[in-house]
Amino acid sequence: MKLFGHLPDSLFQPLAGPNRHVHARLLLHLYNRVFAARILETPTKEDILGHITLALSEAGVDSPDQLFEEGEAGTENDQAHSLAYRRLRDIGWLIEEREKWRVLIEMQPDAFMLLGTIADFHNSRLRVAGAVVEVKSNLEAAANDPASLAQGLSNAHETAVRFARSMRRILVGMHAIEDQILGNPNAGAILRTFFEDFVNGLLIADYKQLKTSNNPYRYRRQISAMASDLFHNMDWRAAIARTYIEQGVVPPGTSVLTAEERVVSELEKIRQVFEDVDSFMGSH
Repeated sequence: MKLFGHLPDSLFQPLAGPNRHVHARLLLHLYNRVFAARILETPTKEDILGHITLALSEAGVDSPDQLFEEGEAGTENDQAHSLAYRRLRDIGWLIEEREKWRVLIEMQPDAFMLLGTIADFHNSRLRVAGAVVEVKSNLEAAANDPASLAQGLSNAHETAVRFARSMRRILVGMHAIEDQILGNPNAGAILRTFFEDFVNGLLIADYKQLKTSNNPYRYRRQISAMASDLFHNMDWRAAIARTYIEQGVVPPGTSVLTAEERVVSELEKIRQVFEDVDSFMGSH
């Protein structure tokens, strides 16, 4: 899909200036809450202004001074939501259409497609973060009660594999977007800034902040260490293997030895996935 073939360079100006992260989140808010959520209904100007007000509040913007670009001067009557609206309208993100006494708002079609792609990656990131917590919870359950909750290991393994695939899919997709942007001969430096400061900053930054206290990825070492400890716990491995057979996690007739080989394989895969996160992200 050619995302940038018809997008004017001026469209990216809000995403290349000092307030680019505010505008980025504003645009994603409008996409997710308004334009992608209403298939048959075109929002009014009042709807859009209300959502802009909400998005700016969530971003901590309560004054138009926080939105002025370098060298830009405002007026005494400026309000943050109206200033943001005019900027998006004048640059071309939003298109006004008049229907009798109402002003209806559409998003520029190609820009809508672009935001849809970015929003998909953003939402995938959130799902992937949740998968980390799911792996941890399932592995802990199996560790604490192998006789009853052995299925937790199998669930943790499946989620860890899904986590690894999702991370790779997200990053491959990001590189595809980067190639489209930087390969556009008409895009120039402003699109390079767009990728590096907005797309990269919004979608990849969380992966690189794995040591922060609130980030789900902080559990990666705990998960890896737990999988390693369980790997070396022979009694626990045997207990899980027997429960796998009893609960039908493995095919009927499977021997304890074969079931334990599966347990070992699942633990090793979980450990490998979460030990590889740092090196994988460092190479992208």
